[in-house]
Amino acid sequence: MASSTEFSLIEQDESKSPHKFIAFKHHSDHDPSFRETIKACLQSWRITANVYKNISDTGFKSDNISKTLPILNDLGRSRLPQTPVEDKNITKNPFITDITEIISMNLIRNQFRDIVIPYPRVLHKELKGNQHKGIDLLGYIDTQNGHILLIIEIMASVDDNYPASTVREHLKQLLDDTLKGDNERLIKELEYIHDEADDNYKDVINGFLIAIYGKQLNNKDDVLAVPVMVRPVNKWNNEDWRPFFINVQEFEKASIPSTVCYYAIECDCNFSELLDRIKSGAV
Repeated sequence: MASSTEFSLIEQDESKSPHKFIAFKHHSDHDPSFRETIKACLQSWRITANVYKNISDTGFKSDNISKTLPILNDLGRSRLPQTPVEDKNITKNPFITDITEIISMNLIRNQFRDIVIPYPRVLHKELKGNQHKGIDLLGYIDTQNGHILLIIEIMASVDDNYPASTVREHLKQLLDDTLKGDNERLIKELEYIHDEADDNYKDVINGFLIAIYGKQLNNKDDVLAVPVMVRPVNKWNNEDWRPFFINVQEFEKASIPSTVCYYAIECDCNFSELLDRIKSGAV
């Protein structure tokens, strides 16, 4: 029986409130959301041109074609990435990285329903198969008291150690390299997104830049630091959030103070199988 939801709760710890630590199970058999995940992966992999699709010759628009029909034709299928071996290096594979980022973005949009993500890098690559540089996702929420900035870093691991080594690496990346010091990493990312995003987002992004230069981002409620850990099936353990859990006060004391919202996602299969399910759904 297919799941009735894309994400279901595994556990949460709000003992450090307002900081949150929450783990979810991802259900790839939730058809509506997984179909959207497949579409996002095809966008990331630049397999969206009509030449790659089975388009009916009936005169109907392609978006009206039954969803039971194949999405990709033979040429499109030939452009799908090869499935890597499920080994300790699988999370270095750029196509696996794409999938974990897209699923993480789904969760963030699920948790913050009013969030705007002006220019998700995973969907706007210069070349498919590239590991992008910079902050994984920047988003914002419009509230009555102004805009809340979300700085989102995504990590994935098959490591048997807890916490996985990538957790400490991303703690440094998010805390030391982004929120502490001169905030140059965040400034560069906001500059990049400002130039690439649609015009209707530019004023808000410009406002964040003004606030950083004017040292006006000084309330931890105005910035959310959002690390997301993605694990394959049966690999979640809450020790993965411990490095962030014991350092929440450091986030509050940073030059840009922030509130930590740590999310974990445990998939319902391993990473290579997840890629295979996406490929199967695309044909």
